[in-house]
Amino acid sequence: MELDDLKGRWQTETNALQQHSPEYIALLLKSKTTDLHSRVRMKYQRILTILLGSMLLLVMVFPVIADGFAYPHSAAGFAKCMALYLVLIIFYWEKFKYVNQLELSDDIQPRLQQLLQYARHSLRLEVGFVLVFFIGIMVLSLVTRHDHAAFTNPSVWAGFSISFVFAAAMLVLIINKHQRVIRELKTYLAEYCPQ
Repeated sequence: MELDDLKGRWQTETNALQQHSPEYIALLLKSKTTDLHSRVRMKYQRILTILLGSMLLLVMVFPVIADGFAYPHSAAGFAKCMALYLVLIIFYWEKFKYVNQLELSDDIQPRLQQLLQYARHSLRLEVGFVLVFFIGIMVLSLVTRHDHAAFTNPSVWAGFSISFVFAAAMLVLIINKHQRVIRELKTYLAEYCPQ
């Protein structure tokens, strides 16, 4: 009986040691980084699909809502909306192309560093894009107003406030998602290369 217990404990300890061998850790991290790369690529595919689907829905629904563009400025509003969609689609298409063409190293440490550098760059790029996009929309809406009395209109300021809150919420979501990925990659790097 004691011999069976000893054999069982020895096999458990041998399995634990094998699991923590450098080869096992390298294999595990390579799998995790491949999964992370695939998740990022799928995220951009999902964003593009949602944008294209909502753009198609807007194309079909807008003429019905706007009574066949009969309302004043309906065609101009539709064109502005389509231009905004195109800017978003081009931005996320470029990010998707970049992720697809990202050549990851076969060695774990450079691979983790590449993904960490990409995650940091992507965070800066998306935060900058959201800021420029929303500031651009606000500036354009102010510049295209023909009546200067609108600046004192509370509904205009309410619209700007809502836009500001929406942009802030978008920034918080983007930063949180990217920071989670960056923390995950730093953890993997610490596992593989303890200081």
